[in-house]
Amino acid sequence: MFGIGWTLIAVFVLLCGWVEDVAAKKKPTLLPGGRTATMGP
Repeated sequence: MFGIGWTLIAVFVLLCGWVEDVAAKKKPTLLPGGRTATMGP
């Protein structure tokens, strides 16, 4: 039961991220990446 619960939570989180990408009309990605944030000028 414990493993099933964590699996469902992980699927839900990934699905929410995918829906946000689609709503923002961006290309859905499994792992977000790209430029890293920098501090200062």
